This record gives sequence, structure tokens and C-alpha cells, in this order.
Amino acid sequence: MGKRKTDATAPYQSIRGTARVTGLSMFYLRERCKARTIPVLMVGGEYRIFLPGLLAQLEREASAGAEKGA
Repeated sequence: MGKRKTDATAPYQSIRGTARVTGLSMFYLRERCKARTIPVLMVGGEYRIFLPGLLAQLEREASAGAEKGA
């Protein structure tokens, strides 16, 4: 059986898939999932991250940080 491939177009991703698509570390994503600070669902005992929501959240945080620094 071949390796499972990540479908970057799927809205819900595993931690590993999200890390591949975004470049964020799996540790960072896992900690944020546990803290429920990113849009996440628990499916079959595994976290599924809502990728469009996560990207939008990161954009908001980045622009808020840029405004504070200016």
C-alpha cells in the first residue's frame, strides 16, 4: 500500500497535513488544538483542523501585530 497523500484542497486537514500545507510545526499545531485556539474538530480521536479558518486567523493575527508594531 502506498503512502497517503495530503489533499491541499480539502477544508479539514490532519495535523500532519496542515503542517505540510502551511509550514507550521506539528508541535505548534498540536498545542493549539489542545488549547482550542484554532478552528478544530475531533474526529475519531484525531484532530481535524479547518484550514481556511486557520489561514484567516493567522492573517488577522499578523495584521494586528503589524498595526501594534507600527
